[in-house]
Amino acid sequence: MAEAFLSPLVDTMLDSLKSWSLKGLELAGSLKTEVASLENTLTTIQAVLQDAEEKQWKSEAIKNWLGKLKQAA
Repeated sequence: MAEAFLSPLVDTMLDSLKSWSLKGLELAGSLKTEVASLENTLTTIQAVLQDAEEKQWKSEAIKNWLGKLKQAA
């Protein structure tokens, strides 16, 4: 099952990004923007994955997509 692998992966990535911020790392302005953009993208991916996880049991296409995404990850 893709969700068993992908959601924790996204969670780990988000936690790592947030811990950088909490540690008060001095990031250059453009890097701060990039990190914020990455956090935004990862939270969007997380929301799509959660939605797909719920819908995979009703849709073979979504189940197939999650399987392919797992292979790619």
